[in-house]
Amino acid sequence: MDINTFVERYKPIDNHQSNDHSYFSEDDQEKAFETYGEELDFVLQQDNRYVWTILDDGTVQNGYWLVNRLAYLVCENKWELDRGHMEFSLYEEGDNG
Repeated sequence: MDINTFVERYKPIDNHQSNDHSYFSEDDQEKAFETYGEELDFVLQQDNRYVWTILDDGTVQNGYWLVNRLAYLVCENKWELDRGHMEFSLYEEGDNG
């Protein structure tokens, strides 16, 4: 899966608490949530099947993960496979981020 397919299929919601453009923004709106504070509290209140974790290697994996995480995405549509069985690169080929 590529990032465009992910956005179209799962529809990441806007981060309603911050718009820092730190990890993943689209249409001038930050989509990623931080790993601490009120943003993390919001992520933890969501059903895990709507949460994706941005990892420090530039990949995104389905579910809530603690190790090597940079940020979280919360989506309108849930993922269906087991946690950890869906992963894609946040960056397009040739893009260094």
